[in-house]
Amino acid sequence: MHHVNFSNNDGDHKVNPDRKKRYLTAKYGQHQMNLIKKRLKVEMWMYEQLQFLFDSDEDEDLTNIDIDLDEVLDLDEIKERKQWLRLNN
Repeated sequence: MHHVNFSNNDGDHKVNPDRKKRYLTAKYGQHQMNLIKKRLKVEMWMYEQLQFLFDSDEDEDLTNIDIDLDEVLDLDEIKERKQWLRLNN
């Protein structure tokens, strides 16, 4: 049997000091993890390319650029992604 306890800050809830603090985490399936990894890889690649294209090492210079990442994720080849970035920005 599993129990979920919520504590509030006003002191109405008694906390057992001997009880270990636990955290709820989610486990993703392999397919979902692959999609997440692909998205992160594209985000990092895009950030590096924007720094190169705008010749900037500063984060502030890249804050006003609006890119639809989902459109870029639909492109499989790096050449296609570069061309898309050049045409859409």
